[in-house]
Amino acid sequence: KGSHWTSLVAAVKQYLAVRQGLGTQDLVSIVIFNNVARIVAQRMPLADCVANVDQLLKFVGGGTDFGAALKTSLQLLESQEETLPAAILFMSDGSGGGGEAEMTQIVAKFSGIKVNTMAFG
Repeated sequence: KGSHWTSLVAAVKQYLAVRQGLGTQDLVSIVIFNNVARIVAQRMPLADCVANVDQLLKFVGGGTDFGAALKTSLQLLESQEETLPAAILFMSDGSGGGGEAEMTQIVAKFSGIKVNTMAFG
């Protein structure tokens, strides 16, 4: 577990705190990834996510496959209620590859989706 991961976790906590401070009623899904992607939170109320963030964001090590993370994110988006607005905050603690095809699919299926990226490595 390195400083890049520590910085990523701090940024997630700050982002969630800002959203909570705005009084939003966000439902949060979190995908943790290395060479594979795992859903650790699915449509979790923001307050629950804030309370459990340390348990959700466990370092697992390994590679950095952006494609796996975005494919899983696409599956989450496809399973949600269409009336809910969606956004992706994509964070990584390392350099990785892939994901172009998956991002193209996401943008094609969810026009107007907001995607923000942050890299810590």
